[in-house]
Amino acid sequence: MGTEFRVQRSGGFRREDIEPLLRSKAFRGFDEKFKQYSFGFIGQASGHDVPEFTLWFDGPDLGITAYEMASTAWEELSSLIQGFVREDPSVRITSWDDDEDMSSYFQ
Repeated sequence: MGTEFRVQRSGGFRREDIEPLLRSKAFRGFDEKFKQYSFGFIGQASGHDVPEFTLWFDGPDLGITAYEMASTAWEELSSLIQGFVREDPSVRITSWDDDEDMSSYFQ
């Protein structure tokens, strides 16, 4: 299982916000079943590809599941998240489940 993050901001997030990542070489596709975008490739587990991370939308929030946090794809994601924080200092990056501050993962 990966590390799950929730990114929140007052205006919420939309697909256009992650467009730079969708143009990245690391983008592998959109999974209709799970409604998530996959980036990078680590290997296979139980016959399924394992991405470096996935992104999805949960209402206005951006969800991230990270399986590998030391790659070019992760650096691109971190840069995008840092841009959100620069534009809006109220952006919150927390653990998906318990609201623990996880902003240090994106510095």
